[in-house]
Amino acid sequence: MAGNIASKDASWTSSEEKAGIGWALYNKDAKLVLHGKAAIEPIGSPLEADAEALHMAISQIKRVGFHPVTFCGGSAMLYKQLPQHKELIPMVPKPMSLSCPTYIEYIDNLIKEGKASFSFQKVPRSCNTQADNLAREDRIHIGYLDPNIYFFRSLKEILKAEF
Repeated sequence: MAGNIASKDASWTSSEEKAGIGWALYNKDAKLVLHGKAAIEPIGSPLEADAEALHMAISQIKRVGFHPVTFCGGSAMLYKQLPQHKELIPMVPKPMSLSCPTYIEYIDNLIKEGKASFSFQKVPRSCNTQADNLAREDRIHIGYLDPNIYFFRSLKEILKAEF
């Protein structure tokens, strides 16, 4: 992988508790450029929490204009459901039934906006420790205000408002 790398992760324990999401962006020299983390409202599954983390990472990275970016994370299931930008993972037929179709559609639309170039690669958990730590921190320390937190409207809130 060359160029900018973004790792993202979610920390989810149950659909009754808040989850944490986090991401980190590294430049081509492997220097940390930017990161974000947030506690999010309870969400139905780890896959949905991962989709929230990807949405947050893409939104913030697009906002600051970094591209191309390879997004790395542990959720092959999430990446395989995205209809485009699969340069680094083998082409897989789109699953018959998407695990979280509305999230996937929203992320797909976000990716298509603008001229940013994104690709996705599944990586082992051991290669994703920075994003994992950020996500876990915000799930565990809910209520702690950190100036590095990027406030955003969660995808779940946006979907509720639109439907």
